Amino acid sequence: MVNKHGATVARLAWLVGAMLGATIAAAADDRIEAVTLMRDDGGKPGAIVAQFTPQDRKQHFAVKLRKLELGKNRFQARFVGVETAAGNNVEVFRTGDIGNSLIANTITAQLSLPRDWPLGRYAIEVVMNDQPIGRREYIVSPEWSKQAVERWILYADDGKGNPTERKLSAFSTKQRTLHFEAQTSGYVPRGARVTWVLRTQAGQEVMRGDNTVGKDSQVFNRLTSFVTLPRDWPIGGYTMQLLDGTRVVGEHKFNVTQ
Repeated sequence: MVNKHGATVARLAWLVGAMLGATIAAAADDRIEAVTLMRDDGGKPGAIVAQFTPQDRKQHFAVKLRKLELGKNRFQARFVGVETAAGNNVEVFRTGDIGNSLIANTITAQLSLPRDWPLGRYAIEVVMNDQPIGRREYIVSPEWSKQAVERWILYADDGKGNPTERKLSAFSTKQRTLHFEAQTSGYVPRGARVTWVLRTQAGQEVMRGDNTVGKDSQVFNRLTSFVTLPRDWPIGGYTMQLLDGTRVVGEHKFNVTQ
């Protein structure tokens, strides 16, 4: 995308977790119909939620199966940290046998931690007679509408339009491609639509780019973008903003120097 100032706007690279509804729909190739997430209410299941927050130390789950599994069956629930701030693909907990019968085709389970949960994407897997019969992912994170940028990073360009590992406090006027990274306070959901806006110190808009997080995005909470100018950048102060609609997720002031 090239705007009227000649600045090229890059698409974002993201790694984000899926935004789940209060009831997580089942896939067609397993025996789970839906999973419901519930906050704790004095040791009992409370309000249904779309996702947990890190402060939800005790979490409740209701797993509805597609049909009643007849016979004397043993059920367990296995919890996995798929992609979290504490590690990836780590088994968090496995329950003992939940029982050999179901109530209205539904299995209930709970999970607790004595401290806040690490941000990220988790999964609950139902095991029947030692065989997995279905798995659903869920998110532990502040809601996207409550997240903010906690850290901004500027990266040097390699001369070919690619970021290097060298971090900058300011850009030089001859560095025509500017690279930005915004680290948010949570796990950003797929489907989120954001806008990057670059302005001069005087308020003149240099660049604006809209992006939607794709379903196959591969970035945890680090949102990146770059802007290219076909000539040397004017010396001065600038502000880069990250917007969620009209909500300012974060902004960063920086300088372009000689």
